[in-house]
Amino acid sequence: MTRTAGILVITLAIAASCEAQVTMSGTANLKGQVTMGGPGRSLETWSDQMRKVTLAVGRISKDEVNVDHFQTGGVAIIIVDESNHFFVATAKHVFENAQDNWFPESLRFRGWRDEQTSRYRDFGTEIKLRQGGRPLYTASSSFDLAIIPATQELLDRIETEPHRVLALNSENFANEVSTYEGEDLIVLGYPGLIGEEYQQRALMRSGVVAWTDPTGAADHEFLIDARIFRGNSGGPVFSTPSGVDRNGSISTGRKVKLLGLVSKTINAKPDAAFGVALPTDAMVIGAAGVGVIEPAKELISLMKSAEGQTH
Repeated sequence: MTRTAGILVITLAIAASCEAQVTMSGTANLKGQVTMGGPGRSLETWSDQMRKVTLAVGRISKDEVNVDHFQTGGVAIIIVDESNHFFVATAKHVFENAQDNWFPESLRFRGWRDEQTSRYRDFGTEIKLRQGGRPLYTASSSFDLAIIPATQELLDRIETEPHRVLALNSENFANEVSTYEGEDLIVLGYPGLIGEEYQQRALMRSGVVAWTDPTGAADHEFLIDARIFRGNSGGPVFSTPSGVDRNGSISTGRKVKLLGLVSKTINAKPDAAFGVALPTDAMVIGAAGVGVIEPAKELISLMKSAEGQTH
């Protein structure tokens, strides 16, 4: 651990196997003079660090017997900037979507500790998205991404230890070198098709980077070959600590990187190759198995923009 300008920065490495290491970190000054740092202890597996920065996004809804509960509708992550300010990051359409006339005044968030708590008893932490009709979040003009400051209540909810929170900083975001076709990846989210009984804990799915823009892999949307559905929006896409590297070799001990956030899935289309038409009733949401991902690098620009708006 190191101490810089009075801020305690703690970096935690977890062995994913005999060699693989995962490194994530984040700090912030909150609660007056109290210093908060991340991440803290691990749980059972290397992937728990990914879960600790992942949030369920939802609202209070009635179930089939008219009982209130927390209904998951999307995913978000916790990120931290160079000034040690925490933000919640997700897909912009989780906060606003004109096509579906979706402009919620607020949304609720549950974290990794809430996996042990019934969604019928705990509705999550509410964060206001608008005030006087003005958005309180910062949205990208180029990508389906948005961030909003994390409240103290939310940070208290996801503490790994007293006054310690795990977050992703710019060093955890993928760049041109760590974003390439054929890269192994993990996606976290709450796809609605699995049923609400399985949404207490984020579902983890695997895949590969299927396509990147030749003009800059980390500066544009890219595609992944992984099954994602409604409920995955805003979910993190992480590289794995072991897998195929850029040269086609198997490597281990790699640092896990945030490649991006889920925007949408590409649906099956009725017209197949060579003019053969598929029956329209055979279409399945996400049947193409390809998801559109927004680059993690854009989150750095959003945090800088958000900081500028507060000064």
